Amino acid sequence: MAQQALTILLEQLQTQEQRATVELTQARHQLLLFQQQLRQLEDYRRSYMEQSLARGASGVTASGFHQYQAFIQTIEKAESEQQKSVQQLQANVAHKRQQWQAIQNRRKAIEQLIERQNQQLQKKAQRAEQKMSDEFAMMSFYRRQQQSV
Repeated sequence: MAQQALTILLEQLQTQEQRATVELTQARHQLLLFQQQLRQLEDYRRSYMEQSLARGASGVTASGFHQYQAFIQTIEKAESEQQKSVQQLQANVAHKRQQWQAIQNRRKAIEQLIERQNQQLQKKAQRAEQKMSDEFAMMSFYRRQQQSV
């Protein structure tokens, strides 16, 4: 009966582990997307600044300079928010990895317990078989002894 309960528990843990694996994979994918978007924002800001510097060499009006500054600040704000999102997603990935590892460790422990129980049952069956074999040999020996008398 305990073996059956452990088997059911193992199946539940396997299902949980599969679910946790999917969630971890999704979290990693989302993190990669956000990191890529952050790099794109950084590249865009750098490119815009280089173009603006090149145009600025020929002279910039005060209003043009203010527009440039405002646009750079907007990009930097977007970068900052994206960086915060990346950090949150990194924490989420770490959390999902911990959950997955905890479930995996429990599953492995149950598998080991089931394996030990199976080995014990096998040893018990082997001992019973050996006992029956010994008893059969003993009975055969006694029969031969009685027949020779």
